[in-house]
Amino acid sequence: MRIDEEFKSLIPPLSDEEKNQLEQNIKENGCRDPLVVWQGTLIDGHNRHEICSRHGIEFKTVDVELPDREAVKLWIYKNQIGRRNITPDWFRYCIGKVYEDTDKQQGKRNDLTSDQIDTKLPTAKRIADEHGVSPATVKRAAKFAREVDETPELKKALFERVPVSKVKKQKQIEKAKQTIAKQTVEKTTVNPPTAYIETASAFLKRFESKSVPLLLTDPPYSTDIENVEEFAQAWLPAYLDLVADTGRAYVFIGAYPEEIKAYINIKSPDHIRLSQILVWTYRNTLGQNPADRYKLNWQSILYFKGVNAPDLDCPSTTEQWAVQDISAPDGRQGNRYHKWQKPIEICERFIRHSTKPGDVVIDPFVCTGTTILAASKLGRVGIGCDKSAEYLEIAKERGCTIIGQ
Repeated sequence: MRIDEEFKSLIPPLSDEEKNQLEQNIKENGCRDPLVVWQGTLIDGHNRHEICSRHGIEFKTVDVELPDREAVKLWIYKNQIGRRNITPDWFRYCIGKVYEDTDKQQGKRNDLTSDQIDTKLPTAKRIADEHGVSPATVKRAAKFAREVDETPELKKALFERVPVSKVKKQKQIEKAKQTIAKQTVEKTTVNPPTAYIETASAFLKRFESKSVPLLLTDPPYSTDIENVEEFAQAWLPAYLDLVADTGRAYVFIGAYPEEIKAYINIKSPDHIRLSQILVWTYRNTLGQNPADRYKLNWQSILYFKGVNAPDLDCPSTTEQWAVQDISAPDGRQGNRYHKWQKPIEICERFIRHSTKPGDVVIDPFVCTGTTILAASKLGRVGIGCDKSAEYLEIAKERGCTIIGQ
């Protein structure tokens, strides 16, 4: 009996525990199931064959008639789908391979194109009906199988029974780190974004009253603090006082009524006024739908304008809507480092609309650095702070200079 390495490679190996259990069962009860052979070549039962040969235990074989090697591989994939020890990833992979290889076998007479199969049905539909899944699932499985075959790391993970999604996520993380490193090395700006490890109250003392062209910040939301009214009163008036009478401020807040109320009731300094409440909306985030209210897919942006501020520098009409419709970072729309992270695009828009190259942009809640990175990218001086050294470490990896502990 011949062992074909290609055929053997199409079958997931048993874990050590599974193989030990199989060996114990065969030693006690003999080899009950026959090995499957095609033209003298073993195509199913490699573990049983190895165990029986090593212990001198008899086994039976059964021959199958298939026209060629491609048909054999198709038979192997179909045979695996019903196995109890198959992982979800192997199931998807085998379904995908059956779909792809069935298409290749169209027009050939084998077990998949016999008179018992309705070949008038589309391939995906036939396979879906046979295995209790949807045609869409079959097509997604084919895409998954192609990706696994083209990526050695994923193929290795499949055989080692490591979730392929976990390996893909790790690859994305590594790619993001490499991109960040490359961007940091290539950065040539004269004013790199700078963040201090300190509280917002300490950071406040670094600036003089009415000296800052732009305040652009995303403070903690009502879901993360105990008393949003006290919090808003403690920081916002003092920071609005830093903004020049020719400057502006954009403050991201949540969409909850109590939070909006807490902020709009704050009295602004005389030289700057709350001009509008803008909206940032996004359509690409998932989560549970509440049963008693509508699902939120927007956040408020308080837009403050100095009494002597010039007109907005906004040549693009599509950017001047009060509703900014931009997808949230989610891995597909930019890397996501924090659950409330804003898309860098919206920060760039507000910076371009409100400042000139060389202007200072400050953020007392800079977190992972998005606002000051956007400022630096556009030739402004981005300066921020955050009390979390952990978040600022991410900002450092993204290209920010961190000053402090």
